Amino acid sequence: MNLARFCEGRLVVLRPTATAAEAARAMENNHIGAVLVMDHSRLRGIVTDRDLALKIVASNFKPSRLPLSEVMTRDPVTLEKTDTVEQAVAMMHAMHVRRVVVMEGQRPVGIVTLDDLILSNAVPQHRVREVIFGQLSDAAPAKPEGFTGPRRLGRRRSTAEERSGQRRRRSLRAFTDHVKQVTGLEGDSEARAAFEVVATGLLRRLTQNERADFLAQLPALVREPLQVNSRGAPDRTVSRRTIERDLQARLKVPARRAAALVTRMGGAMGEFVSEGELADVKAQLPASMKPLLHPHAA
Repeated sequence: MNLARFCEGRLVVLRPTATAAEAARAMENNHIGAVLVMDHSRLRGIVTDRDLALKIVASNFKPSRLPLSEVMTRDPVTLEKTDTVEQAVAMMHAMHVRRVVVMEGQRPVGIVTLDDLILSNAVPQHRVREVIFGQLSDAAPAKPEGFTGPRRLGRRRSTAEERSGQRRRRSLRAFTDHVKQVTGLEGDSEARAAFEVVATGLLRRLTQNERADFLAQLPALVREPLQVNSRGAPDRTVSRRTIERDLQARLKVPARRAAALVTRMGGAMGEFVSEGELADVKAQLPASMKPLLHPHAA
């Protein structure tokens, strides 16, 4: 089941210069919990009712004077309209969010929420629990990571779980910045999508054991979408050309641009996994795909 079924409603879109008060009215009038922020036909961010409560009311800002550019979450998590419900759940779990913006190329066409997935009976209960626990267990100023509610902390030092969570987030940030540098893409979601498409294509060519070895070298928050997308026996239909087509469809870029991005991403794959692991991956690829992983692939 893909995400097209969640794109039937009307999206509420505001500009970055709109105020928090305008966003609150739009949410009330449309009985929704989030609005998208767009500028020059480009998705810039998302603002939720939780953002309004925690970032504005709790901080005693004046909603009528605060522009959404100072409230919104930049580079919101996105998936393509053709992606699956399972991919949406995996992304929610990995990124600790309950909303994913559904795109058709560079144009947002919907928002899928955890509530939508629950109401559609498309998600097993244990997966719902994982997403909710992941979000609620994030660290807060007065709550350590790993707990879903307030705790009496006193002067207790940071827990091992807090430090682990901080490391995971730092790793994801460094990973994303590195991919952006390699590809030249500006958006976090676009950069992660480029890596995901190329890595998924490679993983689908590998045996189960080799996939596990490859995934073990990636940041924890990067692994889960790849695990979902690359299940099953090695797929001999995957080629460089199919990876380029997948990336072209995912980012809605011209074929030449997609080919260039695959070249850059494939050539830089050795910067994300060890030299030994890269050699093991090459050993399972057909001769036509081995040059993809060369640092100077053309």
